Amino acid sequence: MKKRRFLLIPLLFGLLLTGCFGGNDPEDIIDEDGESSQKTTNDVAEEDILENMGYGKKEGWPTQKLASFLTSERVNETVPALTNIGTTYYHENNDANNKYFAIVIPGSDREADYKAILEGASYTHSKLGWTSIAVNSEDTINVAYQYMQDHPILDYAMFIVVTALKVNSFRFDKLESDIGWPAEQLQTFLSKYRITETVPGLTGGNFFAELTERNEFIVCAPGVNFTASYLSSLENEGYTVTGSNAVSASGKVRINVTANDYPFFFFDATKIVIKPVV
Repeated sequence: MKKRRFLLIPLLFGLLLTGCFGGNDPEDIIDEDGESSQKTTNDVAEEDILENMGYGKKEGWPTQKLASFLTSERVNETVPALTNIGTTYYHENNDANNKYFAIVIPGSDREADYKAILEGASYTHSKLGWTSIAVNSEDTINVAYQYMQDHPILDYAMFIVVTALKVNSFRFDKLESDIGWPAEQLQTFLSKYRITETVPGLTGGNFFAELTERNEFIVCAPGVNFTASYLSSLENEGYTVTGSNAVSASGKVRINVTANDYPFFFFDATKIVIKPVV
């Protein structure tokens, strides 16, 4: 199966699609002589776009800003800084359902350096697609990072996103590797509850995790939004579908199907939560 570069932290992609960068319409610029000139969005430098998006700018790691964000999330621990860097751009998002602190560092690929720094600070490390995930030993901080190339905005830049882990936070570091539909693993999970029925699958690559503490099995399907088509297939298999929820004919399996409702999820993805009725 051919692997694609799935970005786990899709904030800038979303801004691109929602038009926050504007189009190619000319923008009036007043020069020092009072004359008006024009430039298009394509002429705007990467750093100008970031600042227009509300990113702050500074030299070096945004230590104090990041610490303030973590304090607001009631996290006492800190995030290790990536050293020997120049200009950085940072943004704190305080949406109640999507809180994060993003850092953009233009320049060379520093993924290996940052991995070493995080591991030296006792962060556990995993890889999900092309995105690295690191979690501190106290289980209070999640750091997702990736070096961006061939991207319309973040071309040749480190992109780091920090979120606070809470009791009910979904742990991306628990997701297994890129495979097809995890039929065998899912059947093993359901058999623990003496459920033998088969759950319809999706084609293509998926990430999955068994969340024992919640009695849930999660399947993350990157790519296009399969929500409508998957719910339709469940209905064809005898499931009763109500909104984003489906219940099997036996009443023993409940499935919730949504797209992008986790703050750190794939940009285009379907999240399937399978839960036995016990």
